Amino acid sequence: MEIIERCNELMTINKDVTFCWIPSHVGIKGNDRADAVAKAALQIPISTEIKLPYIDLKPSIAKHFQSVWQDIWSRATFNKLQPIKPSLGDVKSCSKLSRRDEVVLHRARMGHTYLTHSYLLKREQSPNCNACQCLQTVKRILIECPSYAYIRTKHYNAGLLHELLITLNHKTFLTF
Repeated sequence: MEIIERCNELMTINKDVTFCWIPSHVGIKGNDRADAVAKAALQIPISTEIKLPYIDLKPSIAKHFQSVWQDIWSRATFNKLQPIKPSLGDVKSCSKLSRRDEVVLHRARMGHTYLTHSYLLKREQSPNCNACQCLQTVKRILIECPSYAYIRTKHYNAGLLHELLITLNHKTFLTF
């Protein structure tokens, strides 16, 4: 406890404190005393009065909230993004793609494209697929619609939206 207090005092006056490992029992003077003091420190009861800095708890707090948010995300009843991104976390940018291609990819992942959502800006009815008269969605175009089946097989072979927009090579999707 004295060491911790002394280190704290030194750090408050902008002094650096460095701890070095010293091998024991190799003839270095004072090692036996250092070993005895270290063993004695193990017998000191842990005080609940010691205040921990926030930075020491930050990784545990972040992990806890990540777990809570993941649980909420997984249990959401209407979550159209969940099939695309089942696990929360950062989306890695593909540095090989242009800014335009990154935007196209992210909009497709969210399911909001000009083709599927421009009707909102134009105050029109939602668009239906000309071939099958179903609601036109990104998933419908990229995975389900039979009228696009031939051209899809020329560019990619994905059965799930997540597989296409997260896992596969993005260039194949973008050429489609």
